[in-house]
Amino acid sequence: MQPAYSQLLAGYKPNRRWRLNQARRRGLRIEPSNDIDQLVRLFAENTAPKIYGLIGEDYEYRMLRDLYAQAEKAGMAELWQARSSADYVIAMILLFKFNRKIIYLFSGASAAGKAAGAISVLLDETFRKYATHDMCFDFEVHDVPGLIEFYSSFGSKKAPFLTITADRLPWPVRQLKAARVALYRRLRPRPAANGA
Repeated sequence: MQPAYSQLLAGYKPNRRWRLNQARRRGLRIEPSNDIDQLVRLFAENTAPKIYGLIGEDYEYRMLRDLYAQAEKAGMAELWQARSSADYVIAMILLFKFNRKIIYLFSGASAAGKAAGAISVLLDETFRKYATHDMCFDFEVHDVPGLIEFYSSFGSKKAPFLTITADRLPWPVRQLKAARVALYRRLRPRPAANGA
């Protein structure tokens, strides 16, 4: 993110710049936060129901809260929120700073936040804040076509990365864990086909 903000903005796709201008007209207020529970609520109420197999409070959300608490203690976490003109928190993003990287780890937005383009404004404010810094922004996105398209509209480039997985649980515990996840996924209701 070494270029000046104006150069970063020029790298956005024209449609992203237009949408960002539309979002900025909504009078959103961007501010720091430390309310990880609000972020979890936004995600749990608005995005999680569309993700088949998400365990939520029993596993992922608890892990996210613990990760945030440790990263915040170490000065590595930033949590930002967008407030509507009616003073409601409508979107939040969680960033980690590590080893000259800013990692976009997690986000949540209400229906109003999505309609207002609040995540775009939050990301743009991050780029504005860190422009000219010797840091790399990592969207940390999986191969989900809609997400890849959204993030690439900010001028990002796809970069390969290596992963290493280590599971040191004893074999019987690994089997129980796999069975638990499979059972949960089988018994949990699937989201409606229309995305509702």
